[in-house]
Amino acid sequence: MCFCFQVKAQNLILNASFEEYTKGPEKRGQIEYCKYWYGKGITPDFYHKCGYYKMENVTFDYTQDPFDGQGVCGIGISFPFRLRSDTIFREYVMGTLKNKIPDGAYFMKLHILSQPSNRTNNLSVYFTSDTIPKFDGYAKNITPQLQFNEWIGSYPNWKRHTGCVENITNSKYFTIGNFNKPGTDSVEFPDINFSNIIHFDDLGLFKIPEYTKVDTTIVGNYCVILDSIVNEIPIYHTLNGDTIHDRICIETLGKHTVRSFVKGCDKIIKEINIDIINCNSALVCSNVTLRKNEEIELRCTAIDSNELSIRSLSLYDRWGNLLFQQSNPDIGAINIPKFVNGVFMYKMEYKICGQLFTKIGDVTILE
Repeated sequence: MCFCFQVKAQNLILNASFEEYTKGPEKRGQIEYCKYWYGKGITPDFYHKCGYYKMENVTFDYTQDPFDGQGVCGIGISFPFRLRSDTIFREYVMGTLKNKIPDGAYFMKLHILSQPSNRTNNLSVYFTSDTIPKFDGYAKNITPQLQFNEWIGSYPNWKRHTGCVENITNSKYFTIGNFNKPGTDSVEFPDINFSNIIHFDDLGLFKIPEYTKVDTTIVGNYCVILDSIVNEIPIYHTLNGDTIHDRICIETLGKHTVRSFVKGCDKIIKEINIDIINCNSALVCSNVTLRKNEEIELRCTAIDSNELSIRSLSLYDRWGNLLFQQSNPDIGAINIPKFVNGVFMYKMEYKICGQLFTKIGDVTILE
């Protein structure tokens, strides 16, 4: 049996790689030329190779190719006191979603390039149903739904960051920036002449699949291939609580649970409960001991009665003489004619899982 995810990716962010523009940028601070993006704090930067492309810092210039395509966006999320007397100065940029999104959980990705020396863990995303006003400095009284609780920056190349977010139903816009209150920044400035500017590219917002549960009974073994990516969302899997690879084959009889989680937020999206049985042991019949003249019942229990049918039941004496035979008896309590005391053997032919099997047992009758 094979189980895998096959879902076509749908990025919910418009112009997620800053490729579309109304006019090529001529200098820094012209985010208004980038379609579906808006400056919401001072002057976010828009760079495009069909126009101005020089990712600069206040005292330091550096250039890196875009992660994807030809466009890049940049914002300042903290500035040291030495550069500005106003330490609450930040920049914010607002992007647009394709539609107002329905209820559910979502996975967000973005690739970030920062200046080599500074880093921060203050980057957040604020989702709204309508546009928000432009901030002159610090965006007050806002609680973003998504906080990237990891240090961002101090690496020379593009790096992917991800997060999971809920409670953003009907959102149409999202704003990226530093929403921490002044004085609570977690920012490192080894060189205080540098402001903390980050550039980002190749953003994505994807709906996380709804949780589903499957219960199944398997004969023999359960071999499975599980996708490691769904909708660009990285997935990992566990078997009975232990992390496993994407390809597994379970041969141990009994009950097992395979779960699939979203990496980064450990949200479970799939649970498969598997009961592996062996056809030869799928039918259990009691050995009967009873007094003479009592009604004889041979009780048989099937692990999965929907898959089992009894073809015939035969009763023999200890010398192998056939005493009784019945075709297609009902599963459960099977009545056998009364005989004198002694030990009798029964032979049952049954079919389960499409295979024919034989079971032999005994019935003892006492005076």
